[in-house]
Amino acid sequence: MRKPPTPTPQPHKSKPLRSTYRVQQIPLHDIRITGKNTRAVVEDDEITDLVQSIAQKGLLQPVGVRAEETGGYRLLWGERRYRAHQRLGESLITCHIYPDNDIPDEALMAVENLLRRNHTLAEEYAWCKALVDHDQMSVEQISSLLNRSRSWVLARLSVEGMGEHLREPLLAGDISLRVVEEIARLGDDASEKYVLSRALQERLSASAVKQIVRLHHDSPAIQDAAQVGREMAAGHLPIAPVLVNCEVCARRIPVQNMQVVYVCRDRDDCQGAIDLTAADTVIAVGNDGNP
Repeated sequence: MRKPPTPTPQPHKSKPLRSTYRVQQIPLHDIRITGKNTRAVVEDDEITDLVQSIAQKGLLQPVGVRAEETGGYRLLWGERRYRAHQRLGESLITCHIYPDNDIPDEALMAVENLLRRNHTLAEEYAWCKALVDHDQMSVEQISSLLNRSRSWVLARLSVEGMGEHLREPLLAGDISLRVVEEIARLGDDASEKYVLSRALQERLSASAVKQIVRLHHDSPAIQDAAQVGREMAAGHLPIAPVLVNCEVCARRIPVQNMQVVYVCRDRDDCQGAIDLTAADTVIAVGNDGNP
């Protein structure tokens, strides 16, 4: 008797996630906050505003929970709403209760939070990274689950591989992902830091940065100068000294400390007072501007 073919595993879909919960009121003391909530920073001012809103209009959006084997529920999202109910002295809160199936908590939290418009790139990066690190999900599975394109997921996951000089301002919200993606095309830290500094100071758009990067790649002179700078910074190339002729013997000497002083041209005591040991080269300029 032939065995039936083994079904091919299908990637997670985002639609079923929002149709498999049931709505129920649950006592607050039965809900456990695990610390996995994707918006872990709870601002007191935000809770105060939420308390006023819930007192006036009621709870508009239920919190998400999942039943635990030992009893009770663990909170998936809605910690602000949960704490607002505590402040109001409420004993019950309306919940979306999700079944304990193969959909990981991080996936449910990510789907829920992506419905909001005020999430940050840092949060999106954290969601995608958690799904890869903790749940071993592929890019295709995350794309299907979150209902986002494959390129969207890859862009968020690429943040981890960026240099710290790019990752920190990006996750802090100081610069956009599109701008950083263009800067990263330069391929070396020194050039990236220079263009990043310009982009931050001048608030350059992605298209403006793209032009700078294109000029860098298309100009052999810029590439050569950048390479020399990298080698000098690494100590592989000595810095070429500036040479001048000695006014007495005409010998070529390096200038390390040049000093320009203004003295009276027609008074020997003024010129004689110059400390010639303070510099390799002293240029004495007369009071009319002529040396």
